Amino acid sequence: MLANQTNGHACLQRLLAATAIAAALCAPVSSSADTLDFQAASVSEAVSRIDQTFHVTLELKKGVDTRRKVTFSVENPGGDGALLDAVNSLANALNADYQKVFLLTNTAPGAAAQDPAIDAADAPIVFSSRTLPAAKAIALIAGVDAATVQTPASLESTITFSDASLTAGEAARQAARQTHTEWKVSYILTPHTTQGVLPGKVIGYTGAGRPILEMPNLTFRTAKPAPLESTDPIAQQNRAASYWSALRRGDQSAMLKFRGSGGAAGDPAPPPRNP
Repeated sequence: MLANQTNGHACLQRLLAATAIAAALCAPVSSSADTLDFQAASVSEAVSRIDQTFHVTLELKKGVDTRRKVTFSVENPGGDGALLDAVNSLANALNADYQKVFLLTNTAPGAAAQDPAIDAADAPIVFSSRTLPAAKAIALIAGVDAATVQTPASLESTITFSDASLTAGEAARQAARQTHTEWKVSYILTPHTTQGVLPGKVIGYTGAGRPILEMPNLTFRTAKPAPLESTDPIAQQNRAASYWSALRRGDQSAMLKFRGSGGAAGDPAPPPRNP
């Protein structure tokens, strides 16, 4: 009786373990501290998981194929650039373009302003003055991410920055605190077009805040090899005779023409004298 119970308990444990393994293998979305992984996941699952992980809103416009399955991974979801990597990977999987939008809302009195999510936080911004109209300053900051802005009607009239030259992340932080606003982030995905696409990956920024692009590798056809010099003895003798004839005449152009056609390895031997 006890042996039967023990065997039954062991069988149940093996069954539960097998079920857990099968569920893990079939799960379309998995995540860890190091990777956010999507394997043949539905678009709705991918959008929901990105929204929850990065606290943003993804909106897919009409024409984006939401019926397909997507497969991609995002390394270190808590690190810099992970959000942009996730959005870009999803857009590529859906053959879509995306537009970032900042929606500014007023925070409650006394509430601490959160740091805005700037993708290019280290990009430099040089303002024309430390004090600017709030709407203009925020538009300049959003422009670093090529984002549009929706601001509340009660936005503070001016912003005074600590310096006229700041990184985009620090400028956004100061702007959010002075205007008492929260910068909510949305990404609008639309069917892909070739308009406005940068011809390369952004790998840095100039002192004026312009993107530095890593241009795509270009493949060129292999140059045609130089024709091999004829090994026919009669042809070699004729070429040698022409060369030495030009040498006696002092015809430099003919000599250079000969060397450029394959005789650069050295002057040919003089032709044999007639007996």
